[in-house]
Amino acid sequence: MKQLLLLITFSLIFNTSYSQWTVENPGVTDDLYSVDYYSANNIWIGSYDQFIKTTNGGTSWTTVFPLRDASNVIIGTANIYDIALTSPTSGIATGLFYLGNTEYILNTTNSGTNWNYRSTTF
Repeated sequence: MKQLLLLITFSLIFNTSYSQWTVENPGVTDDLYSVDYYSANNIWIGSYDQFIKTTNGGTSWTTVFPLRDASNVIIGTANIYDIALTSPTSGIATGLFYLGNTEYILNTTNSGTNWNYRSTTF
């Protein structure tokens, strides 16, 4: 009986277990600063002057660069330090513009094609 308990104990201690995480490669070499998801399929990642998104759980990734405002004008060089999704096509982002060191809050309702200024701090 003792041998059976010892065998069970050792098998539990030395049993290799693996986590549920998998490595994803969104295909960019820039630093990644933030990530949020609306569902297992809709994931957005904030980065340097761009954001990366997937709508199929990471099978393929789309880089949105450059960032554009509501008038389709390119938004200056910016880091997206935080991003939060409120729906599969809507999100809010915060970060820093490098031209003048301006902090900002932006939102989008069209999957990041265009961004609206919500607040800037000079």
